[in-house]
This record gives sequence, C-alpha cells and structure tokens, in this order.
Amino acid sequence: MLRLNKLLLIMLAAGSLAACSIEVDEQSSWTKEVVQDDANDDNTGGDDNTGGDDNTGGDDNTGGDDNTGGDDNTGGDDNSETVVFETSFEDGTESGWSAQGPVSLTTVQDAKDGVYALSASGRTAAWNAPGIVLTDKLTAAKTYKFSAWVKLSGTASADIKMTMKTSFDGADATYSGVTDAFAATDTDWVEVSGVYTYNPDGTVTEAFLYVEGPDAGVDYLIDQFVVTETDDLVEQGPQAIYLQSFDDGTVGDWTEQGGITIEAAADAKVGSHALKATGRSSGWNAPGIELVNTLTVGETYEFSFWVKLADKASAPIKASIKYSFDGADAKYGEVLAAVDATATDWVQLTGNYTVSAQDETAAVTGIFVYIESSDADVGYLIDDFMVMPATVEEQPVDNTPQATYSQSFDDGTVGDWTEQGGITIEAAADAKVGSHSLKATGRTSGWNAPGIELVNTLTVGETYEFSFWVKLADKASAPIKASIKYSFDGADAKYGEVLAAVDATDTDWVQLTGNYTVSAQDETAAVTGIFVYIESSDADVGYYIDDFIVMPAATND
Repeated sequence: MLRLNKLLLIMLAAGSLAACSIEVDEQSSWTKEVVQDDANDDNTGGDDNTGGDDNTGGDDNTGGDDNTGGDDNTGGDDNSETVVFETSFEDGTESGWSAQGPVSLTTVQDAKDGVYALSASGRTAAWNAPGIVLTDKLTAAKTYKFSAWVKLSGTASADIKMTMKTSFDGADATYSGVTDAFAATDTDWVEVSGVYTYNPDGTVTEAFLYVEGPDAGVDYLIDQFVVTETDDLVEQGPQAIYLQSFDDGTVGDWTEQGGITIEAAADAKVGSHALKATGRSSGWNAPGIELVNTLTVGETYEFSFWVKLADKASAPIKASIKYSFDGADAKYGEVLAAVDATATDWVQLTGNYTVSAQDETAAVTGIFVYIESSDADVGYLIDDFMVMPATVEEQPVDNTPQATYSQSFDDGTVGDWTEQGGITIEAAADAKVGSHSLKATGRTSGWNAPGIELVNTLTVGETYEFSFWVKLADKASAPIKASIKYSFDGADAKYGEVLAAVDATDTDWVQLTGNYTVSAQDETAAVTGIFVYIESSDADVGYYIDDFIVMPAATND
C-alpha cells in the first residue's frame, strides 16, 4: 500500500511555526490529521502553552471569553439535558456493544460522522440485534432521549426501532418500546429517536437497549448513539397497561380456552417470537389473557395486536371478551371486530373498547380477553398484544346503548335458557357468530320452545330492541317468531308477540329484529314472570338460535 506520510506543511501563524503530517490511507480513502510537536516551538519553550499567550493567560479559556464565563455552555442557554452515555465507534471497536442472538458485530469505515460505524450482519431472525447494557446509566423514574443514526446495507428499505429489555431478580424480563419504528434505507443515514421514561417494576439485574426491526438476513449500520437525561417537560404518550411480545420464548400468562395447543413460535412480526394457536376444533377455542386485575370497569382502552394465519390462506380473526361474575352467568362482548387475516402477511387489529359489566350488578370476578375465529379449525399466530389507555382525542363519542341482555352460547352451554314443553335444548357447534348456538329439537306442538326468563332484566313500560339469528335444523323451511308470556301474582298469564314470524331455512341464517314495549296488558296484579321464547307454528320443526340480544330501543334524540 502506498502511503504518503509526513508531508510537512509549514504554517506561519502568530509568529510561530506549527508542523503537522497528513496520513492518507489509499484503501479506505479517509484522512486523519496527526499533530506533531515542533522542536523549536514545543510546549515547554518561550511561547508555549504556559506562557504569555498560552491557555492560562489573558485570552485563554479561563478568562473573559472562555467557556466558563458569559456565553459558555453552563450559562443562560442551557438546554436542560445531560448526556449519560454516547458512542460514535471512532476508536474502531464495538465500544461495549454486544449481540442479542447470532449477530456479527464489527466496525466499518462507513460513518454518519467521523470514520467508523458499527455493522450488524449475519442475523438469522428479526430479534437478532446489537445492543448495549445501560443498567448503571439509567435511573428509575427519569426520562431520557435516545438517538442513533442507522443505514441499511444491501437492502433498499426496512423499519428499525429501539427496544429496552429489562431483566429482574426473580421475575420475567419485560420489553418496552423506546422509539417508534423508522423507515431506514441503504442510501441515506436516518435518525431513530424517541423519549422514554425508565420505570422498572422490581429489582433490575440488567437494562439492555437494542436496535432491532429488519427481517432476518438484513444487515445495517449504527452510528452516533446518544442517551441524554432530560428535564424538559416532554409530552409523554401513555404507557402500556399490558404488553406481551412473547419474545422470552414462552406464552407468559396466556391460557387456552378449549382443547387447543398454544406455544411460542419463532415467527414474529416484532422481535423474535409470537404465540401460536393450533388444534382448534370450534370457533370459541382460543388463546386468551385474564385481565381482571389490570382493567377497570367503565374505563376505555386501546387494544392492538398483530395476527397471521398458520395453516390456511384466509380466515376472519377478532378479539372478544368474557365477563365472569360472582353468582351470575357470564356475559360476552366484542373488543375488536373481525378482519380477514392471511398466511402471507401480518395484519394489525386495533381499536378502542370500554370495559362494561353490561348492567350486571354482581361483582366482576373475571375479564378474559381472547382471540378467536369463526373458522373452527384454523391455526394462527399472535404478536405484540398491547393494551393502552385510550387517548382523549381517540375516545369516540359513543351513544350506542349497552346490551340489556345477550347470549351467544359460545361457552358451549345453553346458559339460563329453559324448555317450554317436552323438548330438548343443547349447545351445538353450528353458529352464526362465534362457535356455538342453541339447538331445539323434539318439539311436538307449536308452543314447545326454548326461552329465557327476563323478569329481573326488563322493565314494564320500557321499549327494547330484540334481535337474534335463526336457522332450521331438519326442514327446508318454516316460520319462526319471538313471543312473550307474562305471569302474575293471583291472575292468569297473558301472551304477546315480540317479533313477527319470518320464513327460516336450513341453508342460511336469518335475523329477526325489532322493537317491543314491555306491557302488563292492563293487568293490575304484580308481574312475577316475563318469559321470552322462540317458537314456530310448524309443530315438529327443529331450529338453531344464536346471538340473542336485548337492547334499550334507540331514541330520536
């Protein structure tokens, strides 16, 4: 290698000579200046740095215009930030950075500023990433700004972000997003930055900050990494109330609803692992998480997660919720409406939901959120499940009334429904919504019907919207309607029609819906029963009932 070394430059400045050499590395095409002492003008002689015009005299850095007076960095323009850690890799080493998973870390002469940057290559999974231990640099409850410059190598574009893994003594590690994901390219350096409040919950054994995001096999460079403590009143986004990334290689506190298998799988949208649910045989079979000690009834939250199918080209996926009560039947709701998921791309479900006990006065003993599909046997992957407080701006003004009563039969039972006449009712794995419906068979008369006692739910004089879905079990067509029976103390029962008959079939689900005003029909005796039942004038037809809901009737306000 040819090297031009010690090219003497003579500079005449303030009556003194200074000599320096330029080293040129023709292979790397970068230049660094090496200052050399001059024998006749060294630091110990006449005009050296200890004499008249040196740095300790008149115009030196400790007098008049120095960095400690008037306009220095400790005076008026202080930006209230203190650097707690930084590295630019200019010493040509990895500067304490280490690999998370199989990653090759080296320094290369391709930098945002200066000469060197850190290169991460040879990654075999998205969670493989370079990182730095900051355990001794961060203080609990303090807020920090994180910044790094990144550039891809060999790939046109990919998202990159920073994540904090906090390990604890005697507890599972947690993972927190430090920055949003930024779109990086292989042509320009892009800054990845964010503000993060360090709030560990427990005795910390290690705080490990890593830079992750691109798919396996994508190489990238990092330069000018800086962490500053800030006293600025930076507006913080809400912190996650619950977050599960499954990146510790387990399913954490998630459990199975029904006879399914759940496991951590190395196929993730974010990080290294996702939850995989397989072996489903019914729509309600689903993985879920118990959040009764995390969520508050009446509060609104933003739910989000990513999903991808494991074994089918497409299927609907949604998030549902099951409320359990002390001494009362469970109730169900929809947290996030179904979206079409695929086996090729990750799809995000996100939206707000208000936790509601649905007018149940009994104590709430369980709030179980689960991810289900009406496709009974599809398997799927779930990643980055998060619950956040809903921001004020995102909270919708929702005047939609809550259900007065609802029954989906998705728990595999008929709940509190009973038989009117000698019939058989059971939960069947044939549903319009969810996994199960009620099936009524063995009828021998039109009034033989399944029904629900609502005397403690409905109010005489109030108007309600009733709705349910129906499909025949054993005939091509037959009429189905909803009727009501009022029972009284010391008086004969009276009957009414809640929803007029419609023609149902054995091929398609048909919805019956409409308003009905609860009326004692001029009876002055006390009402002791309000029994709503689903009947047919076809005496022996069998049928399915699903998603039976009673709502307060909408007003014209």
